Amino acid sequence: MDVDEYEQVYALKDPWGMFLNSFWINVAWFLYSGHGVEIHFWVKTLDFTIFDRLAPEDRDVWWR
Repeated sequence: MDVDEYEQVYALKDPWGMFLNSFWINVAWFLYSGHGVEIHFWVKTLDFTIFDRLAPEDRDVWWR
């Protein structure tokens, strides 16, 4: 990307489509407009590694 040095651009890997869901967009808007917290201060603290693990064999799930 060709980014202006004063412009803040965020690129998030989103294999599960979580950020496309309006919940995360609303969280970002709420934190910024209500409290002045910019997204780069909190988005890196989220831990999505729970989704990287396979479900245990005894769980009856279709998405294994």
